[in-house]
Amino acid sequence: MSQRAIEIVKISDLKSVKQGEVFEWCIDYEEFQWRKGDSFLRSRTGVDSPWEIWPLTDNTKTAANRKVFELIK
Repeated sequence: MSQRAIEIVKISDLKSVKQGEVFEWCIDYEEFQWRKGDSFLRSRTGVDSPWEIWPLTDNTKTAANRKVFELIK
């Protein structure tokens, strides 16, 4: 499920998919991942692209949502 950044106005507009302990967001074909308990978020622009690491202020899904929102806006 991919979302368009232009359609996301507030953090609650973000939609994630949970796969086990990992939450994923796909926005304008950029992939973001956060594993439950991690203090960082990973992102990449394509399957063959290397992961970028983004530190979080806390190790919660709320902090991960906030970081995804910051990165796309």
